[in-house]
Amino acid sequence: MNVNTLAGSSFPLKNSYTNFSNWSGEIKGSHIMTCTPASESELLLAVNWAYQNKYKARPLGMQHNWSPLTIANSNDNSHVLLIDMKKSFANISITASADGGIVTAQTGVTMEKLLTELEKKKLGFIAFPAPGDITLGGVLAIGGHGTALPAAGETLSRGTTFGSLSNSIISLTAVVWDETQQAYILKKFMRYEADIAAFLVHVGRAFISE
Repeated sequence: MNVNTLAGSSFPLKNSYTNFSNWSGEIKGSHIMTCTPASESELLLAVNWAYQNKYKARPLGMQHNWSPLTIANSNDNSHVLLIDMKKSFANISITASADGGIVTAQTGVTMEKLLTELEKKKLGFIAFPAPGDITLGGVLAIGGHGTALPAAGETLSRGTTFGSLSNSIISLTAVVWDETQQAYILKKFMRYEADIAAFLVHVGRAFISE
């Protein structure tokens, strides 16, 4: 995927300035540049513009977190770009089978919507965060909450796993740097690849799209 933007150019997408407050109100920021990409190509336009103009690109979800992963109090946010994933990166595709299924979901989808769609197919996870108002991207960034430890004598059903939701991932697509293009691109990583480990619980320092 080729990306053409100019360093120092005006922002290539429609944008606004918003205030940020995490769900408990402990982390706040004001007048932060924000955009809502409508496609993968627009996402890359935003990320590459941020890189070329010395901005920090941060995914924006439901802000349901206590940790300063997106911004921190007292930070200078004049060169932070919040990329809102909730509107256009919330697609879900589910393939059910006799003993389970595979779900492909974009990271802006809320857990409530994801679990609702899985329930319609009689599918689900062993453990997941209790609140529905948290995005899949947020869950994966922080390792969910809950590690689904087995009870005494409990055994797994075929195709299931204990641990955080990240344990269920068989592939993911992340924004990564490409030396050849000298730009950020989207790249798919499979579970058997060693490099996927850096993304499974990345504590807010990676950008996963699907």
